[in-house]
Amino acid sequence: MRILALDIGRKHIGLAIGDTGSKLAVTKEVWSHYTNEQLKQKIQETITKDQIEKIIVGKPLDEKGNPTQETFFIEAKVKDIEKYTGQKVVFVDERFTTAAYHAEWKSGAQKTKQNRDDAQAARILLQNYLDTYDQQTP
Repeated sequence: MRILALDIGRKHIGLAIGDTGSKLAVTKEVWSHYTNEQLKQKIQETITKDQIEKIIVGKPLDEKGNPTQETFFIEAKVKDIEKYTGQKVVFVDERFTTAAYHAEWKSGAQKTKQNRDDAQAARILLQNYLDTYDQQTP
């Protein structure tokens, strides 16, 4: 199954794509300065082009697992995406993706100019999801 991961922010959205067969997530790109309509259209184009069967989105929570202001912003975006694409979006806890990316960056892994933080956060989010996919409920 092909999965699209989105790291949604107010200015940028990081994308990564992975597959449950290979259990490998790779960065795709970063979208910047988008309107809601552009976002929905670009996601639909990506779903079609990359044969996506599932979408996951990072859900920002505080250290204790409680919602933040960003949580409500992202939940509203996801409702829009679900309505437009007809696909159910799965939320995944993203509390530790940024820290994991910065640890990789300091170690020298994934150091290229094209790999922006947002796409790397989406990749780590998806890789974590794929690593535990067999334990997930459908």
